[in-house]
Amino acid sequence: MDTSPSFASLPLRTAEFVAADPQEALAVRPAWLHGLYLEYPEGHEDDAVRFTPCVTLVLGRKHIKAPGFTPLQVAFFMEITRFPGISLVTNSNGNGRWYVRLSIADHPEDLTSINRVISGATEYVEAKVAGIQSDMRAENLKHGPASRLSKDARQVVLGHAGRIARALEAEGRMPPHLTAEAYLTNLIQLLHLIDLEATGKELSDIVAGFTNPSREV
Repeated sequence: MDTSPSFASLPLRTAEFVAADPQEALAVRPAWLHGLYLEYPEGHEDDAVRFTPCVTLVLGRKHIKAPGFTPLQVAFFMEITRFPGISLVTNSNGNGRWYVRLSIADHPEDLTSINRVISGATEYVEAKVAGIQSDMRAENLKHGPASRLSKDARQVVLGHAGRIARALEAEGRMPPHLTAEAYLTNLIQLLHLIDLEATGKELSDIVAGFTNPSREV
């Protein structure tokens, strides 16, 4: 479980860091990410603090895709894949549909759709994109009843992230500025704020309300 000094040792991508400067927070890329482009709402390109950009990611190997996400989602993807053992991949069902999933090394049975993780889908719930299939921002994901039993997506990926981080810590290979607890706390916080973002709130307002609980968001 060797870590990459150029990526794994970076400071945590917290919600505050992402809100203050999405371009800087997302500048260093993990190996699975081929390209990253930020696009602000038309007419608001100069108001980066107030409006949340759409982040287009270029990813995949055999199936190269360019889906759109929010900065908070991308920060979560980068953090959940910070250490070797979890990666973002694309695959196809063979009938023209493609998916973005989190792949767990040595646990292929836990290959998990990022739509399910983003939306917090549980055992008998499915998550689908409503509208443009490449726009995977949380506000465009809808839950529906699943035809068969699945897994609690967040429980699966957070469980593996915790296992990997605690193993690194126990072996003395965790970056010196991090602890497994701080790493996992940030992942959970990012997911919590992604849920708030799914209601249509801007990133700046979400973070302001989170850091200042007396402010309504």
